[in-house]
Amino acid sequence: MGLFDGEIVTLDAMIIIHLADLRLLSSFFSWASGEIAITVAVLREAEYHKEGPIDLSESIKKGMIIKESMSDSKEIGLFQKYLGEGISGTQIHDGEASCLAVAIVNNYGLASDEKAVREEFARVLPNNLCLTSRMIIERAGDRDYLGKQQVREYVRGLLYL
Repeated sequence: MGLFDGEIVTLDAMIIIHLADLRLLSSFFSWASGEIAITVAVLREAEYHKEGPIDLSESIKKGMIIKESMSDSKEIGLFQKYLGEGISGTQIHDGEASCLAVAIVNNYGLASDEKAVREEFARVLPNNLCLTSRMIIERAGDRDYLGKQQVREYVRGLLYL
């Protein structure tokens, strides 16, 4: 069983960027292989990483990541709603709107560092995994992918990103 116990979790771009900045991205993909969904909009946002584009094509080819193209009419409708209306007065962008729509329609979990996105997701699907970058690192420690000291160092590292 993987990091998410077989549940598929849709990632927002900031999760990918934070894990890349901590040099944990490839380890994360191996811990959660086949349990990660990423939308095309999130893939585009990952191109704006300060150290250059984050290329996930090899992980997608290997089946470690599920690439979600948002072709379902329900996904598209929710995406347009969240993009146009925002969430509780908070404007969100393509990546957040797409990962939220895909997670809700497909009954996936969600990983986002955007509080409004997590709150909306938890309101709609309160029993599904809803995580932040920090929670992913702590979960990796709980599952013995990382040691306790490593967890502390990576969590501290998040404060500087």
